[in-house]
Amino acid sequence: MGFERYKGTDKYIIAPEDGLKRSNVAGIISRSFSHYYALLNTGKAITFRNLRKTFMTSAYKEFGMASTALTNHKNPSMTDKHYYDKEVTRDEAKENFSVFKKKAKK
Repeated sequence: MGFERYKGTDKYIIAPEDGLKRSNVAGIISRSFSHYYALLNTGKAITFRNLRKTFMTSAYKEFGMASTALTNHKNPSMTDKHYYDKEVTRDEAKENFSVFKKKAKK
């Protein structure tokens, strides 16, 4: 595939001639996710948006406001409003919250 020949350059190994725009690629990924998820027959209706929201919620819990860099939004409130799932965080807090620290097992 020319890896050694193009190593260190800006040439793409896979489909270098493909001139897809970023917005087109996002649409393809979204439709692909929906298609393959439908094949699983889980009975749950979820979309690629659900996957993005789950990812961003996890990143926010791990990295705080620094995770907003992943969305490239200029205003962190946009990320908070559309990508951060407060309900998931609230449910996890209910499950894991304790007033008293748990003793470490020896």
